[in-house]
Amino acid sequence: ENVGNVYSTSNGRFTVPVAGRYLICANILSGDANNHGLYNIRKNGSNFLPGTNGWVQIYNHGNNNDSFATFSSVETLAANDYLDLYIHGSHYSFHWNHYNRMSVTLIG
Repeated sequence: ENVGNVYSTSNGRFTVPVAGRYLICANILSGDANNHGLYNIRKNGSNFLPGTNGWVQIYNHGNNNDSFATFSSVETLAANDYLDLYIHGSHYSFHWNHYNRMSVTLIG
């Protein structure tokens, strides 16, 4: 649910409405056997989670089953920071649409 209209469907960004501590979660489903995908969460256009040089990797090894990865972190954000879920340009073996999501919740 997009409470407060803080998520833009046109650019895929969540804009922080007020400074505070936020629970940030991402869920991704990969789709191809013997393939992998990399993703991270960017803040203000730069790699942020799981680190400035980090990626969350999902790898399907030798089967036709999908693999699911979940990532979460509690972070301090400033008002008007923006977050987006970023998929690596060369490693993008993911299902799309309703299987993949990012959620951001103010916790304090």
